[in-house]
Amino acid sequence: MSTINTANINFKWDPKSLEIRTLAVERLLEPLVTQVTTLVNSSNKGPSNKKKGRSKKAHVLAASVETATQNFLEKGEKIAKESQFLKDELTAAVEDVRKQGESMRQASGEFAEDPCSSVKRGNMVRAARALLSAVTHLLVLADMADVYKLLLQLKLVEDNLVKVRNAGTEQDLGIQYKALKPEVDKLNIMAAKRQQELKDVHHKDQMAAARGVLQRNIPMLYTASRACLQHPDVAAYKANRDLIYKQLQHAVSGISNAAQATATEDSALGQPGGAGELACALNSFDKQIIVDPLAFTEERFRPSLEERLESIISGAALMADSSCTRDDRRERIVAECNSVRQALQDLLSEYMGNLRKAVMDHVSDSFLETNVPLLVLIEAAKNGNEKEVKEYAQVFREHANKLIEVANLACSISNNEEGVKLVRMAASQLESLCPQVINAALALAAKPNSKVAQDNMDLFKEQWEKQVRVLTDAVDDITSIDDFLSVSENHILEDVNKCVNRAAGEGC
Repeated sequence: MSTINTANINFKWDPKSLEIRTLAVERLLEPLVTQVTTLVNSSNKGPSNKKKGRSKKAHVLAASVETATQNFLEKGEKIAKESQFLKDELTAAVEDVRKQGESMRQASGEFAEDPCSSVKRGNMVRAARALLSAVTHLLVLADMADVYKLLLQLKLVEDNLVKVRNAGTEQDLGIQYKALKPEVDKLNIMAAKRQQELKDVHHKDQMAAARGVLQRNIPMLYTASRACLQHPDVAAYKANRDLIYKQLQHAVSGISNAAQATATEDSALGQPGGAGELACALNSFDKQIIVDPLAFTEERFRPSLEERLESIISGAALMADSSCTRDDRRERIVAECNSVRQALQDLLSEYMGNLRKAVMDHVSDSFLETNVPLLVLIEAAKNGNEKEVKEYAQVFREHANKLIEVANLACSISNNEEGVKLVRMAASQLESLCPQVINAALALAAKPNSKVAQDNMDLFKEQWEKQVRVLTDAVDDITSIDDFLSVSENHILEDVNKCVNRAAGEGC
């Protein structure tokens, strides 16, 4: 059984934190919050001149809070007893819940006996807050203990990855890989469970992406390491193995960060000030219409332009409504405001349509016959022609960069958030895979008769073609079929016109 130095675990949580990062903690806490809130609000009228008396409703609510607290205590004690991590902190948190629960029991009992007393109600509110804080702390600690288990498993996988990478013989490699696979499967189950419970969508996506990289690249690490051992003189194999290992390291870091929800948030941008309201609105609009076409997105710029235009029109309307404005001038101002509003709508629609068609031009040109550069590269590698492989590798790299560039252009004009996310993820994976495919081709060129080299090339060819299909499908999902048909029609007309002109020229 593998052992892990727990001192090397990168645990980033503060044990005193009350930040809730998972849906599970929210679900567990919600009933108690509801019961406490209902109890606190059961008599919210302050001091009363009415005759004092007991509140049956308050007694019932107090009893339900006490039962819920006891339930948390039992679960907390069980977790503290069974947990190998944060045992002291969990035990202390359980005792704090017990202490605050007793305070709440006494305060709520006194309040139930005299629900019209503002003093007793105040005591109960303070006790309720302390109890909720104590229970939240206990649940967060239990959540931290679960994360710690995941991080230990992650560390085990990380250590086993090093052993696979550094295996000195094929036999040792086989043993280490066989030991790694069940640990990765176990980690994947734990990470998937954590992913489902994370509150933050970004952290969920981060976890999903990291898990995907881990699952895809571990078999590739084995293949690349095996090729390294069989052909230690081929530098391309070592480069490929190291590239794959680096991606796996990033995936491990991604799972760790997502599990602990440690990603930083973007800082808010400040808003510029201005001079006179109408002059400021005109200046702001004037500056904003100067936009880099590649940076233009309808979702981002259109509402902003329309908002600024409306502020201009509002200022103009105030001027038109002024008693000092003559009737004929007022009518012209109103008519011009309406014309400007309609002109902006028309121009933005036309501008966006042209941008979409420009992107579709790129898509239709770049995503046709996407496998040709790869097949040419592999054919040169099979012939053992290293010089040709290096030349075709540059063509293949440029082709890959073009696919990625066009995919990002398609993202820049799409409002489909989920679709854009998928395209960017697929493009990123394609970018990472490109140098690995080239290294596999270089390795095959060095050893064209090697079965291992051929199998290695086939593996990366299959991965590349699969990833290109994923990217193509993702781009299709964020582009319009109408734009595609329109662009295709224009391309056909261009080809027909070229044929007609050439035929006319030859006839002359």
